[in-house]
Amino acid sequence: MGCSYSSRPHGERISHLLDADLRARYGISLRGFEVLLFLAVFSEGGTQRITDLAAHAPLSQSRVSRLVAELAARGLVERSSSTRDARVVSVSITDTGMELFKRVQETHLDRLNELFFSRLTPEEIAALAKITGKCVEEDPTD
Repeated sequence: MGCSYSSRPHGERISHLLDADLRARYGISLRGFEVLLFLAVFSEGGTQRITDLAAHAPLSQSRVSRLVAELAARGLVERSSSTRDARVVSVSITDTGMELFKRVQETHLDRLNELFFSRLTPEEIAALAKITGKCVEEDPTD
């Protein structure tokens, strides 16, 4: 199956479709799901400083703060201030947030496969994995 072309960059188009699907099915944005993903999978104990969340997201710190506030209002995450420094805010995924993350994850991965990976050959997927690995690997001089 070939990829269709439009004036919108392909990555943006896929992100838009994934976002619309998540909003329609679960009432959560793609970026909101990514915050839950980061907390559920990549954060020890499901907790992370908000500055670290912002460092891993393609969003500004103020946008991440607003997004976390939206998720907290829905009971999906909790915000807490450090007892040593009130300027340091941590975010933790709640049980409700973890339940939603687990429900969303499978259908989200299926949709991502449908929109992206199913259009690639095994060789293209292997090349993409190799390139992505190079881009995200740790600095070899450390």
